[in-house]
Amino acid sequence: MIISVPHIVRRLTPDVAALFVIAALVAGCASPTPQVGSMSDNQAVTALVEEARSSRAEMRFGRAAAQLERALRIEPANSVLWHELAWVYMDQGSPDQAIQFATKSNTLTRDNDMESANWGLIAQAYSRKGDRNRARRARRKAYTLR
Repeated sequence: MIISVPHIVRRLTPDVAALFVIAALVAGCASPTPQVGSMSDNQAVTALVEEARSSRAEMRFGRAAAQLERALRIEPANSVLWHELAWVYMDQGSPDQAIQFATKSNTLTRDNDMESANWGLIAQAYSRKGDRNRARRARRKAYTLR
């Protein structure tokens, strides 16, 4: 849905307008994490991810991280698990670790959607750190993979 608000847009300074554009680009870069059923045939991993997602929704990030780390001990080459863990660390306010885990996920995936989602997360992490140049490059990478 597009909402037209020309009276507000005319009042925006160029800096604020640029922030709106960046926010729109970042929102467009993040793609949903693949569904649990498509990420693992292992029932223990599926259960741990479901628990981790519930913990994350309850803002119990330490618990969510521990559950995902248990799942990673079972399937260490599962790119979705690394992506999920990256988001937990992003939610915890640890963008450096989020970048590390999203990058790890990218080394394990062959799926463009997953790689794009990781680059979108990396862009958000760099933005949170105040590194606009790296954030912009990561957003471009995410966009090219879509």
